[in-house]
Amino acid sequence: MGGAARCPDHRYVLGLDQLSGAHLQAGQGYPALNAGLLIFPQALVMGFLMPIAGRLYDRIGPRWLAVTGLLIAAYGSYLLAGINPDMTRSEIVLWTCIRAGGVGLAMMPIMTGGLASLSQDLTTSGTAINTVAQRVSAALGLAGLTALATTQQAQLAAGRAALLQAPSSEVAQLHFAQFFGLYRQTQLAVLANSYSNVFLLTAVTTLLAALIALLLRSGPTEHSESTAVPVE
Repeated sequence: MGGAARCPDHRYVLGLDQLSGAHLQAGQGYPALNAGLLIFPQALVMGFLMPIAGRLYDRIGPRWLAVTGLLIAAYGSYLLAGINPDMTRSEIVLWTCIRAGGVGLAMMPIMTGGLASLSQDLTTSGTAINTVAQRVSAALGLAGLTALATTQQAQLAAGRAALLQAPSSEVAQLHFAQFFGLYRQTQLAVLANSYSNVFLLTAVTTLLAALIALLLRSGPTEHSESTAVPVE
């Protein structure tokens, strides 16, 4: 597969995976093992599509693979913005697999296309810098997403608490068990709403990345072109 042999870091989607798993555990009460099994199929989708993306990279170049993959990932993130306490297992599996399919198509061409643009004497240094950039961006992205989700939860919880604290004869007459159930439903709604906003922001960001990917090179790689020339 020529230059497409280098695999990108799967931790590109680590932050979103943890948010999905956190909602399954905290929002829907799944044990950690069951939550992990529900988001495991997306890893299979990525593992299946990455070798295919590598072969297509040698034929058509990185541009249209990256654009198509990022658009699919943006759509998957948009679907995940519909996260809610009542969503089904099939929905979470389908939505995460769609997003992972887009990432699987886009990441290989993007990373390999960047390294392929370097001269041979800079390839080793470029690979090392690329690896460091992936690790740092994954850590910063996870921290940023977690901070955003936490801030959203605090703001939404404060707003709904203010509504509950307002004078209301209905709330005052609720029994303790009923009030606790109302509190639990409010917390679940706040959790889902905060994660929904994070996924919506991710969808918009990924869509912008797809537009930027139009600037990538198109056409077969030099490796595939050279192998296509018959030797006389």
